[in-house]
Amino acid sequence: MSKTSIPLKNLRGTLLLLIVAFHAFSAYIVSQPALAPAFDQPPYDWRIFPIVDNERWLGFDLFCAFQFLYLMQFMFFLSGLFVWSSLQRKSWREFLVHRFARLGVPFVIGVYALMPLTFYPVYRVTAIDPSWSAFWAHWMALPTNPTGPMWFLWCLIVLDVVGVVIYQLAPHTKQYVGPLLADAMTRPGMLFAALLCVSALAYLPLSAIYSPWG
Repeated sequence: MSKTSIPLKNLRGTLLLLIVAFHAFSAYIVSQPALAPAFDQPPYDWRIFPIVDNERWLGFDLFCAFQFLYLMQFMFFLSGLFVWSSLQRKSWREFLVHRFARLGVPFVIGVYALMPLTFYPVYRVTAIDPSWSAFWAHWMALPTNPTGPMWFLWCLIVLDVVGVVIYQLAPHTKQYVGPLLADAMTRPGMLFAALLCVSALAYLPLSAIYSPWG
């Protein structure tokens, strides 16, 4: 599929809007704790739900619960959809250089420049001293460096490296994976059924062992 594919652009845009809506509505879901979590106390839940509002509506719980089932999985699926064809067009070195530039640079800028600015208002919600200097002292004292939504980028980098390793160490797969993917694209119904079965085999046994909160 070319870079100018209108359906692909529409799908990506729709998913981005759903992600924004999910994170916006999560401040108003009934299942949130009554009070905003303290900034400097484990397990630092504000990293997941930065803002908690007093106004709640069960409808947002239903919306967020439904999006939670598939949204990020779909984002990973779209991000990896053309990795194999990219590796066929480029050398693995060129592919990794491009991915590190495309994903690694925004990750570093996001974590070290944008995240402190993003989480400063979160700190002010429960802060005794709301000044920037006090926030920075608390920020530097955290045992981890909060990545916020940037976690998605480093996960993609890791998966890209794994994809390159598989592509290089299993050259025989090139003979049948490419035609298999091309054939699957012409039969979307069969592709959907196969993905559904594989996902069920991966998900259902784990869901029987662990609770949703585990």
